[in-house]
Amino acid sequence: MNPDDRKNIQQKFINDNIEIICATIAFGMGIDKSNIRWVIHYNLPKNIEGFYQEIGRAGRDGLPSKSLLFFSYNDYNVLSEFVGKSEANEEFKRVQYEKLDRMLDFANSLECRTNVILNYFGEYRDSNCGHCDNCLSPPKSFDGTKLAQMAISAMLRTKEQMSLQMLVDVLRGSQKKEVLEAGYDQIKTFGVGRNYSEYQWRDFIVQLIHKGYIRIDFVHQSMLRTTPLSNDVILGKTLVKLVDLSQKIQKEALPVKVDKKQEFENELFDKLKEWRLEKSRSEGVPPYIIFNDNTLKEIATQKPLFVEELRAISGIGDVKFDKYAFEIMEVLQNAVVSDETNALKKGKTYLETKMLLDSGKTPEQIASLRNISKSTVYSHIGYLYEKGEQVDIFHYITEEEIKKVLDAANKIEEYVKTSPLFEAVNEEIPHENIRLCLSYLKKHDQIPK
Repeated sequence: MNPDDRKNIQQKFINDNIEIICATIAFGMGIDKSNIRWVIHYNLPKNIEGFYQEIGRAGRDGLPSKSLLFFSYNDYNVLSEFVGKSEANEEFKRVQYEKLDRMLDFANSLECRTNVILNYFGEYRDSNCGHCDNCLSPPKSFDGTKLAQMAISAMLRTKEQMSLQMLVDVLRGSQKKEVLEAGYDQIKTFGVGRNYSEYQWRDFIVQLIHKGYIRIDFVHQSMLRTTPLSNDVILGKTLVKLVDLSQKIQKEALPVKVDKKQEFENELFDKLKEWRLEKSRSEGVPPYIIFNDNTLKEIATQKPLFVEELRAISGIGDVKFDKYAFEIMEVLQNAVVSDETNALKKGKTYLETKMLLDSGKTPEQIASLRNISKSTVYSHIGYLYEKGEQVDIFHYITEEEIKKVLDAANKIEEYVKTSPLFEAVNEEIPHENIRLCLSYLKKHDQIPK
């Protein structure tokens, strides 16, 4: 790409205008982007050091992120060839080969992958991480000795002149032209493994290579060869444990059940990200400058229903509170009120009253529409005011009423019940108005809360 196109694409990626970017491993090592959720490798990295640095692009905000690695033995061949053709000294090449082998070990590992990486860097641990594919769906081994004997026997009967794909074809009894021309359909082991799919056989053979029972001769067109361990397998002196990864994949593909609460939180998180993207575009800054994913995730999880509750969310200081609090609450409150799953019931009744107030309805109309008493509506108004919502309390009470209630409350030392205060003000102020006066006084710390 030319520099201008590259810069343009990179800026769009940083600003969340595009969600997925395909790039070489040299791309983005210095990008300050906290909300990358996936790093996908299309082929095998040349060493664990590079792989670890590359997957480290994801999850910098502390939220769960994923790494997916696609690889094949052809990747290994290509990288090996690069090392072999380099002009470096033999010692350097030897080290690079070793590092490449360890990367292949990681890719093939049926153990905890986090431990493989930690052990590689000298942080030794044997307890499972609980979040890699092998820990989440532990591979179940079976006695694969007969399968190993089939594969090695077929290799020996063809004088070890088969590639991995050819061996798979022979074991499955393929009628491919290459198999028939070589006469491999005439050997005793032709078709003995037809009960297993091509995918299964390829994986079984890879596991046998990883265990050291078969090797790849990279010098001679990647032909499969026996090893010093092969003979004991043929003689039945070695128990070969294999894993049928097709069963593991089937297990992992099962849909994950999400409860109503989690579903609501996921939808709320998406709505908050949409709001953030709009703000970032209007202000001309990357989305993470507005709020990072971690803050939005906490909002979606905690679900603060009223503006003052936002102050408890990490990442919302005074400046951002003053700038964005009411907009965030509009997103949250609209989501809660319109939620039909009833994932969040507590506090919802106050928001329904608030929405009707915002639409211009009077307390009397709200009481009728919601089939609740007028005093309940007034108690909702007082609660909303105390929580910092934008409620014009002087639309319902006067400063003179507030002063009379304050004097009466201090005189009889009653700051909660309206009936004693109603008598104390000579029944001149209705109970509903007294309730709102108390909310005002509490909000402004003029009486005990």
